[in-house]
Amino acid sequence: MRTGRLLLTLDANITCPRCADEFSLQEGFAKKALERLEEASAGAIAALRDAERAEVEKRAQQLAGEKARAAQGEAESLKRLLQEQAEAHAKALAEVRALADKAVAPRIEEMQKALGAQEEQLQLLRGREGSLAARERELDARVSAAAAARWL
Repeated sequence: MRTGRLLLTLDANITCPRCADEFSLQEGFAKKALERLEEASAGAIAALRDAERAEVEKRAQQLAGEKARAAQGEAESLKRLLQEQAEAHAKALAEVRALADKAVAPRIEEMQKALGAQEEQLQLLRGREGSLAARERELDARVSAAAAARWL
């Protein structure tokens, strides 16, 4: 079997054995090269899109994590601030109570002394009342005895 060379020009027409379309030799090679380039490009573009999508998702997760940490830090700051305010409020309330007690204490002491003096006066008056009641009974008894002696 002898092999020979086949010499064709690029503008020679060839018929496709599958679809029976006629095209130039140059168009056939170019078309095939373009199809391969298109397939390779489509694969590369898909890979780039996938890589870009993965990068975007990774960045979104990082941002979400940062936002969550920031929100948690802010919540902790607010809790500390509330705690500090509660402590300051309790301290201020204790100071106000101490000042009120200090301001009112002399008045209370004064009122207690006045009450003690009034109780002493009341005891004296009750004592006088008791002695007057005893005298009155004694007088009533004398008057009754004198009246009974007179009628006898």
